[in-house]
Amino acid sequence: MSDVQTLRLVRRYLDRTTDELPGEVTAALARARNRAITARSTDQYSTGGVWSLRWAIPAILVTCLGIVHFERRDTPIDPIAQTARIDTQVLTDDLPVDAYLEPGFIAWLDESSL
Repeated sequence: MSDVQTLRLVRRYLDRTTDELPGEVTAALARARNRAITARSTDQYSTGGVWSLRWAIPAILVTCLGIVHFERRDTPIDPIAQTARIDTQVLTDDLPVDAYLEPGFIAWLDESSL
């Protein structure tokens, strides 16, 4: 006898004997079954299950796009924009422009670049 045949035989036997049970026992079994189904469905959604995957993938995608956006926003795309940014910083700095032309500043730059 195969496993499937054994299971069918047990199911048939249990179905026949269910009719012989008192109504109180049948009602108690039905309540217990409903509680088990409710607990199982609650556990499935509280532990994440499929729902966590549905929200995790878009969240990761949005995060990656945000990082790329903010990284590229501060990085000039072409050398002209980079030069303009440096010029703007030099002109708006507290240090006068003439200070950059002094020989001591140029010597300091040469030493610090080593």
